[in-house]
Amino acid sequence: MLILRDPAETRNLGDVLLRRVLDDRFASLSDDEPYDPDSHGHLVVCEDDDRLEQLQDVLGFSPLENRFTGAVFGQPQFSPSFELIEDHQCCFEMVFVLSDDGFGVLVFVPKGAQLDPRLIALCERYAIRAEET
Repeated sequence: MLILRDPAETRNLGDVLLRRVLDDRFASLSDDEPYDPDSHGHLVVCEDDDRLEQLQDVLGFSPLENRFTGAVFGQPQFSPSFELIEDHQCCFEMVFVLSDDGFGVLVFVPKGAQLDPRLIALCERYAIRAEET
């Protein structure tokens, strides 16, 4: 799992499409002011064989569980804790706003990555098509 707190860190990524999405996101986060991970949040890129528990450690809760009600993905009363999931050509982007001041974590789930199938199913179920630039 990669945790990116600096736009320059995207240069180390081999996937050109993913790098473009991340670069665009860093740019949009810092439209009006310089990017600051302490106020804007950070980006997380899941990698092959990352465990769901690792993502839970980064977020402070499981993306498969509603952080307020405890309902789990697959249960009829489940409602997700993310703001949205965008379906990009190369990945899914999950947006979590964690505080009233707008601090958040953006989680990128590359398509084709060997990850927990429940996480992939969550992304596929709730994703909306992103407008690619």
